[in-house]
Amino acid sequence: MRDDGESMRNNGESMRDDGESMRNNGESMRIEVKQYGSETCAPCVAIRRKLEEWQRAHPTVNYSYLPIEVHQEEVAQKGILSVPTVIAEIDGTEVARESGYFSLDKMLARLERYMEMAGETEL
Repeated sequence: MRDDGESMRNNGESMRDDGESMRNNGESMRIEVKQYGSETCAPCVAIRRKLEEWQRAHPTVNYSYLPIEVHQEEVAQKGILSVPTVIAEIDGTEVARESGYFSLDKMLARLERYMEMAGETEL
């Protein structure tokens, strides 16, 4: 993955937090996981490694690491006040956000449940 925040591009599938259908007019929806962090933040580096590994096991998910030093305007627009912050989006709509001290395993398990409901992956 590139350090300049450019995302890995794959054909994304999607999840929904409300339990509704995971399809939109028969088309697959897109899952994006964005991590905002800093190389000076030890938890950010650890989470980044774990998310990169998770993404390799889930190639339909788009994962991006966005250094806050490079993406200051986006960080401000999204109201990000601490790092690490991980945001999951479906077709550009935020469905999950965790910041600071949180369980990445729980967040990823939640994403995997959505993916299973969509029938898009075998876990």
